[in-house]
Amino acid sequence: MNPRNQIIIFMEQKSTLAGDWFFTDEDRAAIRKWPVKICRYIINRLRDNVTMINASGISYLTCPFCNYHWSIHRCCDGCEWGKNHGFCGQDDSELHRLKNGGEFTNKFYRRALKRAGA
Repeated sequence: MNPRNQIIIFMEQKSTLAGDWFFTDEDRAAIRKWPVKICRYIINRLRDNVTMINASGISYLTCPFCNYHWSIHRCCDGCEWGKNHGFCGQDDSELHRLKNGGEFTNKFYRRALKRAGA
């Protein structure tokens, strides 16, 4: 499967817990512009974070946007999710709307990655 689509499916799975606001058409469009080679790196990194270090919760370890912008660009300034929803560290970020963050378990992420074909 195309790694861009894997990332999109992964984010759609996260959206099932967070709500429709969490992953929008604008977010999908941003991922579709990322280079395939980088997307392959990101999905592999997400898989490694989940399977090797048992990452869970909402954090940079489980976020494709964080992995793309921090790992590749070493900054969050260009983060499309941040531009669409407010940057994670900001008080007005939509991330603060998240009511069920505790449900983002390692088991949830393993299932999401499997559904994404990663």
